[in-house]
Amino acid sequence: MSLEVFYRTNQLPQCDLYGIVEFEQELCGIINNCPQRRKPVPFITIDLFRDNNRQLRFFARDADLNVVDLTGAVCIFSVKEKKSDTTFAFQLSTAVPADGMIGAADEGEAFFFVKPSDTTGLGAPCQYVYDVQVTLASGKIFTTVEGYLNLKVPVN
Repeated sequence: MSLEVFYRTNQLPQCDLYGIVEFEQELCGIINNCPQRRKPVPFITIDLFRDNNRQLRFFARDADLNVVDLTGAVCIFSVKEKKSDTTFAFQLSTAVPADGMIGAADEGEAFFFVKPSDTTGLGAPCQYVYDVQVTLASGKIFTTVEGYLNLKVPVN
């Protein structure tokens, strides 16, 4: 079923509420030494409610969008209030099983698991910055995707 059906109000029963559980969000990062279109990496915005779970599914590609093998790699998802901050609001690593994992390495897939405890102490609503850094098995390090993390407050 297409998601657009949920948003056709003429097809919804009157006075009923429908919601979508957004369990996972996909990010595609580019391993590239040279900036493209004035941006060195893709810029993707993430909306997240404080004290909620979310799984971020990350895909690593090279500048030609070919799959980058993540066998033996470590990926780190870092969040700060401002880029210039010296400390992280929170950080997740595929080297820590509770924080993330490499999925299908030959497909360039990794996962990060945002837990309620990661965002509990953070100010919200607030906009944070994030990036994903990949350290390949060869030891080469690449920042592959960046963006804003919009932390929202749930009503209850």
